[in-house]
Amino acid sequence: MLRIVLTFLISFAMICALPQMPSAQVLLSDLLHQVQLQNPTIRALQHDVSARRLQLAAEEVRYLPKLDLLASYNYLSKPLEINLQQLKTGVVNGTSEQNVALANDLYQEITGNPLSQEAQDRIYSRSQNILNTFYPNYNPALADQQYFVAGLFLRQPLYLGGKLKNTRELAEKEVASGEANLSLAGNEASFQVILAWLRILYINSMLQSQEKVVDALGKNLDYATSLVKNEILPPYQRNWAQIALQQARSRKQTLTGDKTNALLELNRLLSLSPDSLLQVTDSLPVFTELTATDSRVSGNQENNPLYRFVSTKTAYAATNEKLARSFRLPNLFAIGNLQLYQGALPVLMPPWMVGVELQWNIFDGFQKERRIKAAKEAYTAAKQLNDNTAADLTLSQSVLRNKLNSFREEIAVLDSSRQQAAMTTRMIRERMENLLSSPKDVNEALLLEETLAKAYYTALLGYYGVLADYFRLLGKPEQITSYLQP
Repeated sequence: MLRIVLTFLISFAMICALPQMPSAQVLLSDLLHQVQLQNPTIRALQHDVSARRLQLAAEEVRYLPKLDLLASYNYLSKPLEINLQQLKTGVVNGTSEQNVALANDLYQEITGNPLSQEAQDRIYSRSQNILNTFYPNYNPALADQQYFVAGLFLRQPLYLGGKLKNTRELAEKEVASGEANLSLAGNEASFQVILAWLRILYINSMLQSQEKVVDALGKNLDYATSLVKNEILPPYQRNWAQIALQQARSRKQTLTGDKTNALLELNRLLSLSPDSLLQVTDSLPVFTELTATDSRVSGNQENNPLYRFVSTKTAYAATNEKLARSFRLPNLFAIGNLQLYQGALPVLMPPWMVGVELQWNIFDGFQKERRIKAAKEAYTAAKQLNDNTAADLTLSQSVLRNKLNSFREEIAVLDSSRQQAAMTTRMIRERMENLLSSPKDVNEALLLEETLAKAYYTALLGYYGVLADYFRLLGKPEQITSYLQP
């Protein structure tokens, strides 16, 4: 219990710390932990899993006996009547036969000889006449019109044809499905946070590159201005340099706005207030052989949350088919009844009773057969979806690996190109300082360097985005942090 309380307090402190400390640098690993705690979809699915586990706990005790208190109060429209007329023939004939037998025994006891048949017939006939004369010609009614009874009824399942076992397994599959769905939601939520984080790192890298371009263009403008003042260059050369600087500053301002929007999107994914933005100063890591180890990353598609979720649906459908078939088999119960109160019932039941009850449906309009066919079709569909998902995941992994290789080659080319562009810019600047080239030539070189830098960082963003998607397929998106965090 103490561990649970401490864990809750630590998590709560972490959740509260991020929005209350906008000036503090945050780590991607902290954000991935927070999104698992704060995401509304994840929290809703956590309650769903808890409900499924409670349902499973209820199913696990269904084998226990059921004890019910049964009580009833009945008021009759008229008192109960004893139908004596239905019993008249039996009573008259039976009593007459008893009288004949009694007279015959007495006569034989006295005389030692039985009555003659004629005498027995006379006694039988006279007994019938007397009984018919005095036998009531009405049905007597009981005094009470209302009755109250109460008792305890016990029912213990002995054999249900596998229904209890299959129902419990069905609840277990529901829990597994809920957990897989929760894992899938957590996987997707983490992936969305990673993509937002990568976009912010990309913008930071672009801002750093753009800041260098703006600084270089500013120096170029100052140099062009000094040359114009000394009447070495015509004024339009300074105008070109000024226009290039203004456009570079505008692009930098656009990137600043894009970063604000990206931070707002990150706040939305983390369920944080938009009034307090996080401070993210990291940039995209430089691509090296260390971050190219994705080709050696291996994983099993069974760890993919989507595949696990679909697999649980297949297992659920298979168990549901077994449950449908179990309804063909009979049910056997042990029963017991304890009478607590019978009141003024005309017929009193014994105080307790035990027995065995068999329930076996013989005909239900072919409902069982149709349900079995429906369950079989559902299993076939789930199995097909499971196979399709496995094939899609295998294909997606191959495609992502190919994309990683393509980005790796593209990044290598762009990195070499931007280094050559930077060297070319330095050479042109040196020529300009020796009056062998113009400020416009430097501006054009800087713009080319800026274009190549954007292409390089865009390719780098694409590489890390594909790598994040690859880890998402493996069911461990948090592994991207080892490539992004220093």
